[in-house]
Amino acid sequence: MYNSYAYHIKNLRPEYKNVFDQICEYVRAENMDETRSEEILSEVMDSFLTAQEDGKSTDQMIGGDLSLFCRELCSGVSLRSRVVKIIEMMFPVFVLTGFSTLLNFMYFLATLADGEKTDFWHFRDSINLWGYLIGIATVIVFEFITGAVLKKAMASSSEKFRKVSSAFKLIYAVLIMICAAYLVVNAKKNNFEGTYLWISLLVCTVYFVLYRSLTADKRKYKKENKISFDEISGAPDKSLNIEKIEMKLFEKLNKRNIRKGLPELTFSEFLEREEKACHSNTNGSAFHVLLAVFCTFLGFAAVILTSGFPHLSDGIFFVIITLTIEGLLMYALYKASCYNVSCKLKWIESKRNEAECEIQTEK
Repeated sequence: MYNSYAYHIKNLRPEYKNVFDQICEYVRAENMDETRSEEILSEVMDSFLTAQEDGKSTDQMIGGDLSLFCRELCSGVSLRSRVVKIIEMMFPVFVLTGFSTLLNFMYFLATLADGEKTDFWHFRDSINLWGYLIGIATVIVFEFITGAVLKKAMASSSEKFRKVSSAFKLIYAVLIMICAAYLVVNAKKNNFEGTYLWISLLVCTVYFVLYRSLTADKRKYKKENKISFDEISGAPDKSLNIEKIEMKLFEKLNKRNIRKGLPELTFSEFLEREEKACHSNTNGSAFHVLLAVFCTFLGFAAVILTSGFPHLSDGIFFVIITLTIEGLLMYALYKASCYNVSCKLKWIESKRNEAECEIQTEK
């Protein structure tokens, strides 16, 4: 999760929240990319929170004309921002398309492994790619029409704006249901030949490369404004739990040293020991990769030694699917361990800062 205006909406008074909701609708209808809209709305949120503290009214903040205020907010939106918005809108569709294309490519490899004669350039998948692209184009056109209508409604009155916004949300829901029904019926009829596999691979590759390059600023913004789920949910400070565990470990180590006749650890030595352990854990990515490969190998060997695989393609699919599942599990474990290590390092740094403050105070 990353820090944003949404995190502070609960701090707005009803008067400010009502105006801010309308500004959000207008900004979203302006067809700009997520990062730019996030920056604009975060700036508005900061100014609204400051105005609340100063006792100002919403009319004083927006100048009495909400439509003009919104137009001025969005006046600097660039063409690049609008293009990125279109690319972002396509992302869910291309994720599904890319996943289906990958499965079809695996099926193509399986047919080759089974000894069937097939030609990559004439191999067709089960994806109606052109139907997806036409659907995307329709949604984009409808999105721009929605933005234009909403902006005109905002110029008329706030009440009309809310009614028009609700109507378009209902239209969106109906369109999605119609498209879903069409895909289900079309899939049952199976009356299309599909797209050439190499075309689907090429289109998906071009899209994801383009998406990756154009959304670099978005990823950077999220990283810079990242906050933890504990901060959002108001969960107890994790450092308190870490301190409890670490202090027990510190006492345990010293008791063991006393039993063995060794000198006791000072607290600074203990912190240094824990810091070294943290750095050694952060270099354990290779261990998680090897563990995923080893578990997949064990499963593959177990099947070979018992029942075996009817076809070579079955073995290929088994390795790919098992390695993917094991890899995802190991990646989740690795990220969890990295998070715990980062929390521990923060705790170590805080304890060292406390020690330095005490030394300076004594001086």
